[in-house]
Amino acid sequence: MDYLPLYALAVFGVAMLLWPIWFRAETRAKRRKDPSYSPPQLMGFLGELYQPDAHANRQLLEAQKIVPAPSPVPGDRGPHSGRIVINLDE
Repeated sequence: MDYLPLYALAVFGVAMLLWPIWFRAETRAKRRKDPSYSPPQLMGFLGELYQPDAHANRQLLEAQKIVPAPSPVPGDRGPHSGRIVINLDE
């Protein structure tokens, strides 16, 4: 009698039972490094279809995490309030 399919099914079952424990440990480790980390959503593509505004807001939030500094606006003097002089004598 061939037990290979039974063994394969047993290994798959054990992996499916241990996956949530591994996922939680990995998420906890990533949150230690980056407190703003959020794990990927299981059905993210359905959220984009049924709630496009929420998906757009999530993308905007991710973009703000990557680039935390605000962009300068026209007329903004920046961190230097005085005049900047560049010497070209050298």
